Amino acid sequence: MLFGLILSVKSLDNAYFTDDGQLIFPDPIEVETYPKGTRRNLDESGWKNIRIKLNYSYITGELRDPLSCYEEGQVVKVTSTQSVTCTKEMALLNFNMTNLTITMNNLKEFAEKFLKVIPTPNKDYDLKYIVKINRYPKGSSVAARAGYLETDNLHRLILSQVLINQDHLVKYVSQFETNRSTFINIMFHEFTHALGAIHSYYHHRNSTLYYSTKQQRCTLSKYGKNYTFLTGPYSHLFAQKHYGVDVFVGDDKNCSSGIELEDGFEDIGSDGSHIKANRFFTDLNIGMSVQQETAIVERITAATIAILQDTGNYICNWSMAKPLVWGNRESQIGGEPIKDFALGPPQLVFPELYLAQGKLGDSIGFDYKYTGMNLGSPYDSSCDGYWAKLCSNKEFYNPLNLKYLAGYDIFDYALVKMPFESCKEGEAIIPGVGGCRKYICDKYDSFTLITPEFEDINGSETNITCTRDNPNETIIVRNSNYKNKYENLTCVHPELFCRTVKLSEMHFVRDPFDPDLSVTQLDDPYEKSNKGKVVKIVVPCVILGIIIIAVIVIIVIIIRKKQHSNEENDDEEVYDHKNDDIENIENTNKPDKPNKTKQAEAPTPNTEENYLSD
Repeated sequence: MLFGLILSVKSLDNAYFTDDGQLIFPDPIEVETYPKGTRRNLDESGWKNIRIKLNYSYITGELRDPLSCYEEGQVVKVTSTQSVTCTKEMALLNFNMTNLTITMNNLKEFAEKFLKVIPTPNKDYDLKYIVKINRYPKGSSVAARAGYLETDNLHRLILSQVLINQDHLVKYVSQFETNRSTFINIMFHEFTHALGAIHSYYHHRNSTLYYSTKQQRCTLSKYGKNYTFLTGPYSHLFAQKHYGVDVFVGDDKNCSSGIELEDGFEDIGSDGSHIKANRFFTDLNIGMSVQQETAIVERITAATIAILQDTGNYICNWSMAKPLVWGNRESQIGGEPIKDFALGPPQLVFPELYLAQGKLGDSIGFDYKYTGMNLGSPYDSSCDGYWAKLCSNKEFYNPLNLKYLAGYDIFDYALVKMPFESCKEGEAIIPGVGGCRKYICDKYDSFTLITPEFEDINGSETNITCTRDNPNETIIVRNSNYKNKYENLTCVHPELFCRTVKLSEMHFVRDPFDPDLSVTQLDDPYEKSNKGKVVKIVVPCVILGIIIIAVIVIIVIIIRKKQHSNEENDDEEVYDHKNDDIENIENTNKPDKPNKTKQAEAPTPNTEENYLSD
């Protein structure tokens, strides 16, 4: 299996290879893009989606590169001691550019949605990107190299190029997040170098003032190993959220937590220009491509966003990226950080399933989403060749004194499982199952793998269910395809499983650089459930309260009406008694013979008001 190596450089104009395969290049040119007196808008409103102009002049033959084949029989001098005679198949003038141009347009379309910059004035593009197809030294495993030729006065790249190794040229259309994404992932990796990620000119994106060197990088020593970290604001915030650590404590000094830079693959110049492979595994900006057509595992993560945004020249659309599951505290039970994951010896601090250990389940990927294999070699205590660095610090590289190690210092000799086949969305794998299966998570209480081919000891079809009450349970099943073969399946903790597969399958749903450290990507499934219960309780209580209040109001109204009615009856009774008294008085004062005149002038008995006025 071939894993393409990827490398960055600063500039490739008039570049050439040395006899040992190193690339020599001149420094880039700084170009004044803003006329004197022109104010550069550094406010958020001044940032726009980047405009990219692809240029294929060195492929079509309009312009010629000394490292490219154009005609059959042409001799290309690759190094001072190595030349190649171009064949008909190598000749670019016969090259069908369809697959390459579609792939590069896919890259352009993605990047123009993913990145914002302060636009270059008086031009219809912000970055001109030259695409070349070159001959590399014989046997080179480097897939492509990218770098920059011109920058503006804030060191944002305005002219860059990528040199694709003709032996690793794409033979199909490549697109992100598909089973044919390997090549476009490499192209995006190179594009980040072409954008100037991981260089020496960092500034706040709303300022022209550069950070000091101490604000950008920090080095320390621990476990006998030297570390270099990017400590810009976004790299630091990434580390705080990912590792749960504010400060890295070294033996010689401390550093603000940040993103470790690669110290391996020194022979091809990968060191210092990539993020560390064994701390950021599956991020496509490590120094080795680990993706296969059958294994979709690489991703653009917050680590890539951090190294771009720390330059001060770019704002990234985080919703197009994915969480880095490797070492992510959110993948662990309770969301707790993995102790010393950022600095510790991999053999001692990496969780189970991260490294091959020569036992059942070694092929299962760390995120339960792929099967893989290790690229290990027997180690016999030799200190020759690529084992030399290991011998210099066994305390860090091989504290368990293992006899089978990876032959790559890019992974610190740790047996990282290289992906071979990945599971589809909604599928996962655990030790002993033997393949990807659909899964169902019940919060973090349990998960079930749908396994119609499995039977229990009674011969009944059975699915595999693992619970938090017995997270390490061993389940005995029989594969219906092999009647006499029983298998032992080992459960994993449901919370560990469900957190991990969820993170692996999702894009960011919240800004990974929200300064609030409590902001996470995963929701608490129990919090949702409790909120539902509260709603179920509160709504009936509110309704009952309204009913009670309504009843009370009605009762009060009835009582008041009744009281009012009683008062009216009392008034009528008083009135009747008074009329009786009047009548008695009048009868007492009557003469024996009625006086018609006085009788006519007497008040009417029905007029209460007149009575009171008397």
